[in-house]
Amino acid sequence: MRSTGVFVASDSVFKENVATINNTLSNLKKLNAVSYKLKYNKVINNEQSLLKSSSTSGLSGKELKDQEIFAKLNKSIENQPDRFGFIAQQVQKVYPQLVQKDGTTGYLYVDYLGMVPLAIDAINQLQQKVDDQTAYINALETRLASIEKALGSGRNSVAEKSEDIKTTTVLNPNVPNPFKSETKISFTLPESVGEANLYVYNMQGKQIKSFSIAERGNSSVTIKAHELDAGLYIYSLIADGKEVGSYKMILTK
Repeated sequence: MRSTGVFVASDSVFKENVATINNTLSNLKKLNAVSYKLKYNKVINNEQSLLKSSSTSGLSGKELKDQEIFAKLNKSIENQPDRFGFIAQQVQKVYPQLVQKDGTTGYLYVDYLGMVPLAIDAINQLQQKVDDQTAYINALETRLASIEKALGSGRNSVAEKSEDIKTTTVLNPNVPNPFKSETKISFTLPESVGEANLYVYNMQGKQIKSFSIAERGNSSVTIKAHELDAGLYIYSLIADGKEVGSYKMILTK
């Protein structure tokens, strides 16, 4: 059947008990879209015999109906393209109201037009999630910018802080990053540094942990996952009251 357009009565005057659709995204995830070809000539044996038979005497009503259906299918398309759709039995388990059973043949039929509102609602749900995540990320970026500004910007090298230690004091990114169990923060402090501390801040700018660094030369601090909650953090190395550098680290659990 072909058509240049199909319009379905949808005026509000025809409707009652109008309600918002729920759980469309989770329900549609239970369905598997498939490509397929109709098995016109691969029906079960008794249907093959029906298709080949020229006599209708002695056939039941269902058999006559089957003969008519498969004859039309075979005649309509010989070299059929791939089709796309769903398995009616699967749709029936999730949205039984979209599946009808032919009382004569017992075959199942799917109301594909009825699935359009479900798909649109699922898209809206996905878009809302994207919008929420975008807003959350923007908020994190704003907080991070404020923290970096308060720290004098973690991107500035120690050369901008002190000429005395610019070539010998180094803070390295933590490895691994992100991390699940533990991460190592390595750094280099010259003997000329009197006091050095490593500070860890959360995204609200609150100091979470601090380490007093007594060693000079190449050294490191290891942070265990159980010491922090999952999230985004900033750590900074301060030498003799001046910031050496700052980096972001992410703990996932």
